[in-house]
Amino acid sequence: MIDDSLLRQLQIMFANLELSERQAYYPLGFTFAFKDLEGNPTNTALQQDAQEFINFFFGRLEDLLKPTSQKHLLESVFGGKLCSQSKCP
Repeated sequence: MIDDSLLRQLQIMFANLELSERQAYYPLGFTFAFKDLEGNPTNTALQQDAQEFINFFFGRLEDLLKPTSQKHLLESVFGGKLCSQSKCP
């Protein structure tokens, strides 16, 4: 049985990438824990836009971190300001 805690699977994945001498990591546990909006595990056969994925992923992580002491972790690491500028010729 796979643990479907996204935070736990993320921890396992990063620990394997950092500490293992393997050349690759098979993310079955992570893809099972990272559910879509309907609660289904990630379908790895579907291609997804990288920005769309990271926005959804960070949103899920923020929701999971809200009740913890790490609720501002993503904001402190990845926070910033977006500036858009348009110029006419």
